[in-house]
Amino acid sequence: MQPGPMSHRPAFDPDTIAAMGAAFDDVCRALAADRRDLASRLIARRIIELAHDGEHDRARLCRATLSYFGFDASSGEAPV
Repeated sequence: MQPGPMSHRPAFDPDTIAAMGAAFDDVCRALAADRRDLASRLIARRIIELAHDGEHDRARLCRATLSYFGFDASSGEAPV
């Protein structure tokens, strides 16, 4: 079996992993997403993409992910 595309990416350091996990929890809470549903998988995938692109700050990961899903984190309004 050949390795998938994720196996070619570098591993994250412990601080980045912690920031990603916290951002995931923040976004799931903001969007009322159940950690076991499809939405949470999409949230996780987006956070991982952002981290691979170099974003390692919890707040910025959260804001960028919320923005990606149509939520304006600065206004506190839920997505439509």
